[in-house]
Amino acid sequence: MAGDGAISIREATTADFGRVEHFYREQDFGPTSPGWTDWKYSTRADGKARVFLAETDGRLVGTLSYLPRRFSAPGGTIISVIEHDDVLVHPDYRKRGVFASISEFARARVEGPRIAYPNAQSIRLGLRSGWSILGPRKEWRFPVRIGELPSVRSGPTQRRLLNVLSRLYASALLPARPSGISLEEIQRFDHDYTIPDVLHGQRSATYLNWRFFEDRSRDYHVLGFRLGADNLGYCAYRGDTSARVYDFVASRHERACMRALVEHCRGRGCTQLIFSGVGLRLHRLGFFR
Repeated sequence: MAGDGAISIREATTADFGRVEHFYREQDFGPTSPGWTDWKYSTRADGKARVFLAETDGRLVGTLSYLPRRFSAPGGTIISVIEHDDVLVHPDYRKRGVFASISEFARARVEGPRIAYPNAQSIRLGLRSGWSILGPRKEWRFPVRIGELPSVRSGPTQRRLLNVLSRLYASALLPARPSGISLEEIQRFDHDYTIPDVLHGQRSATYLNWRFFEDRSRDYHVLGFRLGADNLGYCAYRGDTSARVYDFVASRHERACMRALVEHCRGRGCTQLIFSGVGLRLHRLGFFR
């Protein structure tokens, strides 16, 4: 351990995860539920993460995690990459080279292609460190009951009109739900999913259960699309007002499944659906940016 205010970098062990959680809570960063680091770092479906710490005189002042990820390419090829995540430096130690030091330390110990989904500040740091931008993260929206949005300051009549327009929007852009398509709550995944002809994160049952059911820091609504006895796909979202969609997969009748999701969320009183990601093309499902 370095003394006299010098910064030292080392790889974390599971014994450090409690300190990491406390450090994040102090900075109001990331989940707040105790034990989330064990889920994210130790039990992740694609393999254990590697976490790196910056310390000075026994005080934790910076973190960086490398998360293993697996993607499926068209033709079935599996691509393994490292997701660069959880970059956090204490405000008192920013602009002092901590980010550069911890990144250099991690790169020297972990080989392989790296990806990241940075915020605006991290983009600037990444570009200075040699990263390239593959694409921007964009937010897509679908109106469900926009008359109920808090930002709408109209009277009751105008709100009702906006809600009617939301319903007409869905009817105009999406087909009616085919007879027999139903939504049912998923308690546990027992099926692997693929998205043909598209590079995508692996969606094995093991991964989906880890992501949506074993994460104790977040509660997801997970629904399956079924046509009779056929499993068409699933969706996962969070929120009861604005519903943020985290995944949507449909092997057939994709737009009809989207209509089923919209009507489900309308029945729950949701105002809109929000879907964020890189390289998404969601116009066909009625989303707009």
